[in-house]
Order: sequence, then C-alpha cells, then structure tokens
Amino acid sequence: MEEEAGVPGQLATTETYLTHCQNVHPDFLVWEKSKAKMTIVLGAATSIPVSIVAFWFLLFVLHVPSSAGRGLAFIPIGAFLIPGFLFVKLGTRRFRRDWEARGGLPSPSTIPLTPAVEPKYPDEEQGILAVLTDLSNKLGMSASPASSVAWQTMVPGRRALQTVSSDRCLFQDNTVYFAENMRARLSPEDWKPILASALIYKKLSGKLAQGIAIRLVPVVVIYVVAWFLVPSLFPTITYYSPQGQPVSVSNDGWLILIFVGFAIMFLSIPIGVLYSRKVGLIADRRAAELLGGTAPFLDSLNKLREASPSDVRSIETRIENLQRITDPATS
Repeated sequence: MEEEAGVPGQLATTETYLTHCQNVHPDFLVWEKSKAKMTIVLGAATSIPVSIVAFWFLLFVLHVPSSAGRGLAFIPIGAFLIPGFLFVKLGTRRFRRDWEARGGLPSPSTIPLTPAVEPKYPDEEQGILAVLTDLSNKLGMSASPASSVAWQTMVPGRRALQTVSSDRCLFQDNTVYFAENMRARLSPEDWKPILASALIYKKLSGKLAQGIAIRLVPVVVIYVVAWFLVPSLFPTITYYSPQGQPVSVSNDGWLILIFVGFAIMFLSIPIGVLYSRKVGLIADRRAAELLGGTAPFLDSLNKLREASPSDVRSIETRIENLQRITDPATS
C-alpha cells in the first residue's frame, strides 16, 4: 500500500525522517516536544481568568444560584481544554502545509542507497551497558536498571507515549532508550554523564512525588477547612416547589469554593512540571560530582548540541545549570 502524499507514514519512526526534520523542519521538532507543556500552560492561563470572570458575572450579575455549581463546573474544564485543542489542531495543520510545500520526505525508491560502512562505535550497546553497570555500582544500586539498549524516539508509556529527547535517556521495562537520531553519534563514554544523571533522577523520583505532596498538602488542608468556614459567611437559601416541598439549597460560598478547587487543580499541573524540572537539574549537579567535575558533562552536552540542533534550548539550560557550580577539578 502506497503512503498518502505528504504524510510521513511508517518512515516517521526512522532515522531518515528524524534527520530530514532536523535539517528541513527543525521548528516542527521543537513544537512536537513542547506540545504537551504548552497545552498545559495555555489551559491553565486561560481557565483561571475565565473561571474568575465567569464566577463574578454569574454570581453577582446574573445571580445564578450556587445549586447550579455542577453545571457551571464545565466552564473551567472547557476553558482548560479548548486552547490546548486549538493549539494542537492549528499547529498540526500548519506543519502539514509546510511539509507538503517542501515536498515531504523522499519516497523510499528515491532515497539513494549508500554502501555499508563500518559503525563509528562498534559494540556501542554493550559499551553503554558496561558504563551503566559501573554507574549503578557507584550509586549503590543493587542491579543495573537495564539489560538492553534501544534507539527509539517515541516509547509507549504506562499512560501515554513518551518522547526521548536527544540529551536524555529513558529507563523502562529493563531497557534504556535513547533518541533514534543519536545512534552512533556519541561514544559510550560520552553517554556516561547522561546515564549518571538519569540514574540519579530515577533514585530521586520517590522524593519528587514526596516533595510535590508536601507542597500541596497545606493547600489541600486549607481548602478542606474552607468548606466548613466560607459557607457560613453567606446566607443559605432553600428553594421550594409550588407544593411547598424543598427542591434545592443554595449558598454562594459553595460556588466560590468550586471555582477555587478547579484553580488549585489546574495550577498543580504546571507546579509539578516545574518541580520535576528542578529535580532534573539537581540530578545533573550530583552526576557532575559523581564524575569528578563538570568538564566531562559539559563536553558531552556540547557534542549533543552539535548533533541535535532541535534540542538546543534544553541542552543550554543544562549547561547553564552546570556552569553555576564550581568545578571540583579546578578548585
């Protein structure tokens, strides 16, 4: 079956596709990797002000009873989902047009065959596993977290597909994953700082969840207590049917707390993302200490920056983080 015109199809997971995107569509790779983050940021930035304005207008202008709170709850949900949907939809449409305008990816029949060459790093996977075992021993881990190496940009996760960027690796199901376009680009020794940081981050993952919980517990406690205090500040109104039977109860404090609850829920998502990123930078610093200085780590990151221009922003953030600390080797 022939591929649709202008659609990457099966080649979307090959190095040919990734190399083509790096050279011709680098902005697409940047958009693809920031898509999830931008969806959350746009949703939170839209839903919070929309919820506040909607609350004020419905409660104080239209005097909608708080008994309608369940129906009104769809306002912040919609305000959170719609901007992300439009961002993904319009972005996909834009890059599809760009893809078609630039001729898409050459069909397999037009890709010239190149003679087989010796791999740049023979036994690359075994070398990486040896480095991984050595690092696991230094970190006091009972065993190496991986017994195989895979080069794959998109990895099926427990909840969704995970993207492996060129400057990171991912441990899953006894396998360590690297970005497909980075195969044979770095030596196993060059991957050592990246592996060390990933292992340390893996060890800190439990503390990551604990840290997020510690920051959210006071907010949740205050919110629960508010349900007992805030409604008492507003009159509770009971609505009766023509037959004199009570049909609903209204309290403006309940409506306020519903919107506050949605605001807390939406804000907790970017807070968790930012805290996770902070832990990743801490892992980089500890990895540099484990390797005896920042020089090997910076050298590897500079090589990654040259090999994968689409990840420059992430790589430069890591470089700046390491440059803030004093290199023990030069102190």
